[in-house]
Amino acid sequence: MMKFNIKHILLLLSLITGLSACEKMVDVDPPVNQLVSASIFTDSLTAQAAMNGIYSLMYNGSGQLVQNAFSANTTFLPAKLADEIYIPTSSSDEFILNSLSVSSGPVTTMWSDAYRLVYNVNSLLEGVQGSSLSPTLKAHLTAEAKFLRAFIYFTMVNNFGDVPLVTTTNVEVNNIMERTPSATVHAQIIADLKEAQFGLAASYSWSQNNRTRANQGAATALLARVYLYMENWAGAEAEATQVINQSIYRLSDDLKTVFLKASTEAIWQFSANQNGYTFIGNILLPNGDIAPQNVLTPELMDAFEDNDKRRTEWVRVYSSETATFPYAYKYTTKTPGANTENDVVLRLAEQYLIRAEARAQLNNFSGSASDLNVVRERAGLPETTASTRETLLTVIAQERRVELFLEWGHRWFDLKRTGQATAILSVVKGTAWQPTDVLLPIPESSILINPNLTQNDGY
Repeated sequence: MMKFNIKHILLLLSLITGLSACEKMVDVDPPVNQLVSASIFTDSLTAQAAMNGIYSLMYNGSGQLVQNAFSANTTFLPAKLADEIYIPTSSSDEFILNSLSVSSGPVTTMWSDAYRLVYNVNSLLEGVQGSSLSPTLKAHLTAEAKFLRAFIYFTMVNNFGDVPLVTTTNVEVNNIMERTPSATVHAQIIADLKEAQFGLAASYSWSQNNRTRANQGAATALLARVYLYMENWAGAEAEATQVINQSIYRLSDDLKTVFLKASTEAIWQFSANQNGYTFIGNILLPNGDIAPQNVLTPELMDAFEDNDKRRTEWVRVYSSETATFPYAYKYTTKTPGANTENDVVLRLAEQYLIRAEARAQLNNFSGSASDLNVVRERAGLPETTASTRETLLTVIAQERRVELFLEWGHRWFDLKRTGQATAILSVVKGTAWQPTDVLLPIPESSILINPNLTQNDGY
């Protein structure tokens, strides 16, 4: 099993971070492409360290505790855009009001971070192909990089709509690219994930049995999600079934263990940050006896049924003489050095809900209800009485809401993909909501650099 010296990882991360300043789409200097092939991919140790460096860059950013957009904002910002959290001390948050400007700092960071990562992934792919690494290592690193590229683009296309599909490190091409139609981006996502499925190991042997690097299950789970969003019901059912049938995954019996490092239902996790806790836990948990800044909305709290264990285990309430504020408690610690939790990106419960929805759409109502009841039983709820497509889809949407709340933008994406965003959010947000708010603005700074980029409607 390959082990990595921390000095190798830091060296490679510094090289990769420097190379990430090569994407003109984010207003930086031209790349030094030869540095990649000549210095990084000369042996298996440095090649694997380069891959570990990309994972670290995705989560820990370019320095100690410098968040990347994928550290927390892919959960935190969509939760505000939808109807999951609000800030009691502020009435002007641009995300809660869905009043984003084209110069929004967090949106610009989300865009630039994603394209820096895409550049790094493409650089790794090109470096691996031109290297003398073993065929086995080449195939694995290629598959892993393509999984990461698919994950990045899935997030981007669901937030921004059409986005430039960058698959090379050729800056002369990349910095004048127009936005690519979403259908083409989705086709690339699917192609990358299919290749990843065949090139990745079924086990977690490449990450010393931690679930912090992608394996075949992660690629299959993400492909099931992509198919669901594209309304390829048969594909979603088939891919989710592959994951569900793998003995390596099982639902945690105790809800308290779902987000631990050793979670049995985790399919892919990010390692906790260098302080030993998750970035999202650090944002959502209150500081000591101080009231939480980010509070669960009444709409979300009302969505929990009576006796739902998820309400008991995954929510805590701050109370004072003047206020009562519920807050998310999926991640339970922000104590330095805790090292008990990882940020769970993909997990088994979602796969049951994906298959339940796909089966309902395919008129397999008993199969849909059976999958739904697996999740409900774990939450201490009775079996569903839904038995038609319409009633099952309604209950599945409800289960997704309370099972996957404050995880990776699920609620925000679900409202948009099912066409319910305006009907639901116009009631919650009032006149602040406009139908064009379903897409984020393309950062003005990127349009100034590349005039071939066009802006989304409403901005």
